[in-house]
Order: sequence, then structure tokens, then C-alpha cells
Amino acid sequence: MRSTIGVMAFSLAIFVSISFFSKVTIAEDYNTNLKSALVTYQSAPVADKTKALIDLVSVTQARAVYMKSIAEDNPGLFLSLLLDSATLGTMPVEAKQFLEREVALKGTLRFVHYDTLDGSVFPDRYSLLNIVDKQEYALAFVNKPTYSLSGTVVSLSGVAIENMVVLDASRTVTLVSPALPFSTKGVQKTLVMLINFKNNTNQPFTPAYIREHFFGTRSVDAYYRENSFNQTSFSGDVTTWITVPYNMPTSCDSALLSDFKQSARNEAIKQGFNPDNYNRLAYLFIRMGACIWGGTGQIGGPESVYNGEGGIGVFIHELGHNLGLHHANFFDCGQLAIAPYSSCSSLEYRDYYDDMGSTSDFPFQFNGPHKFALGWLATSNTVTVTKAGTYTIAPLEKLANGPQILRIKKPDTYQIIDGKRYDDYYYFSYRQPIGFDADALLPPEMAAGASVHIWSGYIADKTQFIDTTPGDGIRPNSALRDGAQFADPINKIAIKQLKHDANGVTLQVFYNTVQVAGKAFNETTGKPIVGATIETCQVANPSTVTNSLGNFFFSVPIKGQFCVKINPVSQPGLSGPFLTTGFEGRVKYEFQIAGWDCAVLHGCNSWQTTLDRPVDNGYNFKYRQP
Repeated sequence: MRSTIGVMAFSLAIFVSISFFSKVTIAEDYNTNLKSALVTYQSAPVADKTKALIDLVSVTQARAVYMKSIAEDNPGLFLSLLLDSATLGTMPVEAKQFLEREVALKGTLRFVHYDTLDGSVFPDRYSLLNIVDKQEYALAFVNKPTYSLSGTVVSLSGVAIENMVVLDASRTVTLVSPALPFSTKGVQKTLVMLINFKNNTNQPFTPAYIREHFFGTRSVDAYYRENSFNQTSFSGDVTTWITVPYNMPTSCDSALLSDFKQSARNEAIKQGFNPDNYNRLAYLFIRMGACIWGGTGQIGGPESVYNGEGGIGVFIHELGHNLGLHHANFFDCGQLAIAPYSSCSSLEYRDYYDDMGSTSDFPFQFNGPHKFALGWLATSNTVTVTKAGTYTIAPLEKLANGPQILRIKKPDTYQIIDGKRYDDYYYFSYRQPIGFDADALLPPEMAAGASVHIWSGYIADKTQFIDTTPGDGIRPNSALRDGAQFADPINKIAIKQLKHDANGVTLQVFYNTVQVAGKAFNETTGKPIVGATIETCQVANPSTVTNSLGNFFFSVPIKGQFCVKINPVSQPGLSGPFLTTGFEGRVKYEFQIAGWDCAVLHGCNSWQTTLDRPVDNGYNFKYRQP
């Protein structure tokens, strides 16, 4: 937010719409007007000196408002529009406080994420709590730093205008000490400050209402207790309404927000609440129409801010940022469940079954990787899979005695964060309509199979939710289902869901090869074809024989080909699973395949898809001779 003092104040939306050249022109006009006002002041007779000073300060304040908006939107442009040293050196002290100056600071970085009201992406911001004067400075970087967790201690130099500091490549940021490990468990003692303005003293919520939403029966505290299996909880206090000595802002920047927060902390002390005695500070403002965000949270830091929002879903979300989490995203690879990252998009806020992806007054629990990130799952609740096998995991909503998450390394991708490598893993978890998930109406499809996410293991990295039935546009059926599989052909990993019930889901993990199961039978008589040779086109396992039920089994490479050629009822040249025409057999028959999902393993052509028949339970596709 930006100061309301001055002759000109523009909304954020107007600033965005102004072209680069218009911004330059307006800023240069401010500089020209300021220099003119300075000359007028310097040459004014004694009788007119006071008025000339007031005019000069007014122009200086208005310029500061505009320059801070440019700094936040385009730091490089800000640095190109600075006043010359001669002008700065002759300014009276009353005006200098609103002008740019070189500063050297040392303090704690705070990494702040803004959550918008319309779901659009808003740039993350940094601030620095200066060790010397305890002042919070908004930071604007020409080159974004690599630090992504609050708590990192740095020293830096830059150009400050009021309480905003702009840094470019020549103004360095030096690491003093990395962010210290912070606990995501235990009691999170929280002070909620209710804040309005001297020209708008509206009080849309009562302290009792907010107290119930944070600490009551169905509240932030109840949500985190359930999610963490009683390892994390929230308690604390709510102030009465605090009126800060500012008008409601007509535009929005992070520097002025720091001023509002400082005033609120001072007033809270007068009410008997010392902010230093709390490890979480929540600032709940009345709605500031100039700000397009609904809430902000310092990632790994102590503070959250709410712009007129009074629902527990938003409170939970921003406090999740404070605990170190970022967003729960949806990973869209078009018609495929997974593909090279260059062919996919990470869609912000689109994991609807995690409050870090979609806030609601009926919030869903956190997803599997988020619970893992926060340390709420013990070693016995997590299995890191390194070999093929069958695994059963229990629902995520309640702490179990056995596994609740499968982790499978995704060898082809990793993330470099803060200079360190973090390997991507697939996370498999299982959801059931229990507790908050029941209240949020978890879709039956989500409760019928394992959910799949990708996550790097870095707490502040976004999780990516995978749709195992891509291309249909239906999000609730993104989880696996019995008989279906998720496969990564690049890394030759396949996971098939065998069964599920209220107590758990059973998954079969394959590396390099996947087992194909089929059935051959005479369509006319309905009898199985017993003892028929199935040629597979596999060097290691070229053929197999149907058993007394007409069933056959063989293994094929993940991301490979196979053929189904049945003798004595022959059909030449069925290379697979790309089926071709030219059958020679005279007896009508049918075969079905399980274990090879064409859509997942990328193996259907249009001819075969056209001739597919409705499949029996447990099979992926069925072919019947014409």
C-alpha cells in the first residue's frame, strides 16, 4: 500500500495499464516539478519561505508515492529515474526523508506470498527486518534472490525511498546465516489483531467471531490438530478493533503495509498484548479495495495478513505458508498423465483437495507430501520404494500403525533451490471421507483410489497433483481406480491399483517391465480357448500358453511393444498393442488384455480404439474379431 499524502495517488490497476514510456514521462515530470519547487524555495523571501517549503515537501511526498509504485513494479526503471546528487544535496531536511538515499542494512529476510481474490498469480515479495532499528523494509530486486524461506539473515546495500529498498546486481546481498530450522509442531501461540482506519472504522467481525474461527470447535486449531494427528495446534488471543492513524489506502504497496502493521503492534501493546510473546502474528484488516489480494503469508515466517477475509479456509492457508508450505498445484500434461516437464503446465491453486490449493469454509485436509513435509508422518508411515512389489497404504486422514505414503523416485527430474539439489519423487496417498475431508464432501472417485503427486522434498516447493485419467476435464476422477495404472514411460515405472476398501488401497509397483494378463475364448460358444499358444514378440519371453480358463500372462517392457498372436486360432501381425487388420482365422474369438493401459502406456492407435469393446471388470481393453 502507498501513502495517501500527496497530490497524486494512482491505483495499482492504473499503474499496470500505464505504458513504460508513460511511466518514464510521469516520473521525469515529477523530477522537473521537484527541482522547480526547490528553486522556488531557495529563492523565496523570508515571508514566503514557509509556504514554499510546504509546497516542496508536498511535491516530494507525491513523487515518493509514485516512485515506490515504480520500484515495486519495475525496480530497474526506478534506478534509472533517480535524482542527481547535486539536487539531493541541497534539499532541506524536511524534504529529504521522502527522497532516495543509499543504505546499508543487516537483518532477517521475510519471503511473503500474496494470495489473490480471483486466483490469479501475484508476484512474491521480500522484506527485511533491520537488526539496528527494528524497522521493516520492503525489498525490490532487479534480480530475484535465491533465498526462498523467511529467517535468512543477510547484509545488503541499496537505494531506499522511505521504507522501500531497491537492489540491482551492483548492490549485493551477502548471506550472514541461513534460515534456522523451525518447528512445525507444538503449540503455535497466535495474536490476531483486528485493524481498521481513521476514515473507515467499520468492524465487520466481532472479536468473539474471530476467536471462534481461530481457536474454537471448528477452527484453525481443530483443523491443524486433525491434520497433524495432534502434533500441531493453535492457541492465543484476539485484540479488540485497532484504528491505525492512517486513512484507508487508495492504492496498494508493501511498504505502507509495514507501517500499518507497526502501528497495530504498538496499539496491541496498549491493550495488554505484547507481540513478542507470540510466535504467530495475524493482521486482519477491513477490506482494502485497492488491494487485489485476499491474504498474505510469510513462507517460514511468523506473520500473516488478511484483507477483509474472515473464513477459516483463508486463515488455514496463510498459516500454512507460515509453517513453510507453498501451494498445492495441478500438473497438466494434456492428454497424458505425465510427460517431459517442457510439455506440461503447473496450474496454480488447482489441487482442489488441499487447502493450500483451494481455500473454502469447508477446507480439505493437506495432501500427502504436505503432511510429509511438515513432519507429521513417522518413518513407519512412509515407504520409499526401491524395488518392484505390492504395497498397501492406509487412509491419510487418521494416523495409522503402518504406511500411509509411498515415495517413488523420479530419476529424470530434480530442482535446484537455494543452491542445493532436491530430487523429485512421486507420492502416493489415499483419501477417505473422514473428519474435515468428510465435511468438505470428498468426491467418491477421490476416495476410490490412490492420489499421485510430484514433489521435490523442499518444504517451500509447490506440490504437483497428477490426473491419472487425463484429457477428460473431470478433476474428481484424478485418482487411480481398481485395475487402472499410472505409468512413467521415461523412467520405466508403472503403478497398478489392485484393490481398495475403507481401510486402505493396495498398489503394485513395476520397474522396467509390466505384467500383461489376457483371456482368449470363443465368442460363439463362450468357451475358453485352452492350450493355445500366445506369441508375444518378446525376446526374453516369446510365447506363453493359455490355461484351463483361457487365461495367459507375460511381461512386456514399460514403454515397449508386444503382440498377441493366438494359435491355432491365428491372427498374423498383431504388433502391440498397435493392432492391425488381416485376420485369417475362421472361428470368431475374443481376447482381453489387462495390465497394459493404452492411454497410460501410450500404445493405442485409432483403428484399435475404434474396435475396442466394453471390457469386463479388471481388463483395460477388449478386442473381438469382426
